[in-house]
Amino acid sequence: MSEDDEEPTPFYPLIRPGPFISGTTGQVLRLGQRVAAFEGESTKRGGGAGTTQGAAKKPKKSTATLADLVAWGLAAPGAILTVSYKGQRHEGTLTEDAQIMFQGKAYTNPITFTTAVRRQAGQPAGKHANDGWRAVQCEGVSLDELRSRYEAQRVEQEAAEAEQAAQGAYGSGVAAAVPATDQWVQCDRCDVWRVVPDSAWAQLAAEESESWQCSDATWNLASIAPFTPACII
Repeated sequence: MSEDDEEPTPFYPLIRPGPFISGTTGQVLRLGQRVAAFEGESTKRGGGAGTTQGAAKKPKKSTATLADLVAWGLAAPGAILTVSYKGQRHEGTLTEDAQIMFQGKAYTNPITFTTAVRRQAGQPAGKHANDGWRAVQCEGVSLDELRSRYEAQRVEQEAAEAEQAAQGAYGSGVAAAVPATDQWVQCDRCDVWRVVPDSAWAQLAAEESESWQCSDATWNLASIAPFTPACII
């Protein structure tokens, strides 16, 4: 085949892009549109065809025990714990060691307690739904509600302890570096106010000059409030 017989370069017509379809919402999107932002708005608005409702996160289930409720004063030893089953009210007593005493036998948690109540009422053994924490009440309040109160108080206490620890750490650091004095001077160059240590205050106060710059300091500026080096001349 001669050069004159070379096959012509194939011509591919310009292909016009079709619509962009969101795989999450099914909405038609514009070229250049931010998909994440669009889908986020659809989720927030909710409802209508082609939108998705944001799935609400389930609250984390409490792992508090009867001992936790007793320790935090939410349930007192000697309290009467009640559960109703098939129209009958059954009572147990909360012991000092955070167990439930029912008909002469101690149960470690409300689930085993309600299971014993059901067996007494004739429910056959086997797998049966049993949310004892919701079913059992302590003086009119469900143990599940007391668990929620426990979690709220625990989180509040942990936050308070963390804040106290942070304040303690901050206070100890500042007390060691900042002297108990109101002796301050402002740099005419950078306008930063600086604490003047007692050892340098007498000399500084005796000077007649009204101008002062960081370079005039006779002490280590970075070691005392505001703990920054001298400005650059």
